[in-house]
Amino acid sequence: MNIDDMEGLDEETRKEIEELQKVMREQKEGFNFANAQCDIGIILMNKGFLDIAINEFAKVNKHDCPELYFLSKEYIGDILLKQNKVNKAIEMWRTVEKLYAPKAYLRANFKIGAVLIERNDIKAAIEYWEEIDEDDHPTLYPTVQLLIGELLIQNGKTRKAIEALNKISDKSNSEKYARAQYIIGLTLKKEGKFERALKSLCNVLHSTDPGVYAQAELNIGLLLEDIGNPLSIIEAWYRVKRKDSTKAYATAQFCIGSYYSENQDMGAAITAWEQIMHSDDSFLYERAQYRIGQYFIDNHILKKYDEAKKSFINAMSTYPYEAYCYQQICELLLNSKLRNIGEHLLHLLNKTLKIVKMLQLDFGYGSDDIKSPERKLAHYTNTIVSPKYKRYN
Repeated sequence: MNIDDMEGLDEETRKEIEELQKVMREQKEGFNFANAQCDIGIILMNKGFLDIAINEFAKVNKHDCPELYFLSKEYIGDILLKQNKVNKAIEMWRTVEKLYAPKAYLRANFKIGAVLIERNDIKAAIEYWEEIDEDDHPTLYPTVQLLIGELLIQNGKTRKAIEALNKISDKSNSEKYARAQYIIGLTLKKEGKFERALKSLCNVLHSTDPGVYAQAELNIGLLLEDIGNPLSIIEAWYRVKRKDSTKAYATAQFCIGSYYSENQDMGAAITAWEQIMHSDDSFLYERAQYRIGQYFIDNHILKKYDEAKKSFINAMSTYPYEAYCYQQICELLLNSKLRNIGEHLLHLLNKTLKIVKMLQLDFGYGSDDIKSPERKLAHYTNTIVSPKYKRYN
């Protein structure tokens, strides 16, 4: 290798390589030579001389030092991947032997798994990752188990997923442990196993990740709502702080407001909804403002029509038609001579919106497809919708 032919190498790097090239392979001991070749290969790889780096790594043989030999194989695989020679990279990583280079072997398996995931070969990827043992690589192990668990959940294998996620301990990696317990909690919640889900979510409460902690508290509240423990629900939601997660905080405050609204405590509901800022979550902010506006415009004792109007203005992006109509009615209600007309129009608008909500077609999240006449007929004539429609007709 002639470093003079390499354009772009700075003087300091040239001198470093020249010194390493002076290390020769001895008859009985090749470790120093192998170590020097690995260092040269790493320098060249980082500088972008990939083909030359491969040649330098390839000079290391098994007799020099088995561990460095297989480490060189790992590096060659990394370079081949950078060159988009994916199959050759996998072949090279597969040559790494656990007996001589356990950490390089585990890293190689992890990389093979990652490539297989990109190819959507989930089963093969998991098989490679399951070769990674906690004793051999304690820092990589929690990451791998978390990935395995998430992949298995995506493929509907929840039992195996939970087994994998439960292998992560708080001592090995507290952040990954919290994330794993959070995923377990949500999975069990979906399966209706509320008590087990609650136990897993409670394991997250001392998480070092504030975002995961906030989401856990939020879901604990939702779980307790399903179980039927109202006081604990509110306590859990109040523990969600804005500094931990703005979105979780906004969701918690909206849930608190909705809970109090359902229980006819509108003062507490308004207080909770008013805590939500636009910067927390624009959609939840506008939903909260819309609910506040509805309360004020319907309350003819308080007559806070100005505040109702402000709230509807804040909700315009999410409720363009409804908020606009309510604003116009607010103008009428603020005029003593036109208030009676405003009240009649408000009554009409509220009835209209109830009918619209009742008849709204939505056969799936984000479904904007034009519905077939048969599906529309089935919807409008079913035993739930048609009697309600007649009531308003």
